[in-house]
Amino acid sequence: MQHALIIGAESKARETLEDHLWHAGYHTLFAPEDMAEAWAITRSLHPDLIIVLPDVLSSRPTEELCNMSEETGAPIIVATADLDAALRSLGPSVSLDGPFALHAVAGREAGSAKVSQPTLHAV
Repeated sequence: MQHALIIGAESKARETLEDHLWHAGYHTLFAPEDMAEAWAITRSLHPDLIIVLPDVLSSRPTEELCNMSEETGAPIIVATADLDAALRSLGPSVSLDGPFALHAVAGREAGSAKVSQPTLHAV
């Protein structure tokens, strides 16, 4: 069973994501509203996927998300207004070299390079 964590207080976005993730096989869903609660959950659960809603991102540095990804081994998706696009981005990881590090995606898809940095998806 896969575990997912949705961090943020935007209830409509969270409900939409919960529905899509449940149907995608993430049957254990946690939805803390702040990073302190999220850290407590990740340290005991180690989710397979972490999604951060925009309201949290605006008040926290990206470095904290990188640390969370590194500690849990889970990819982090930063969801923007287009939740469907965020869900489609569950494919290959991108590096933290930039918001759209296309060379990292191309290299990973071709199997010629591995991204060793924590993963962060920005959509």
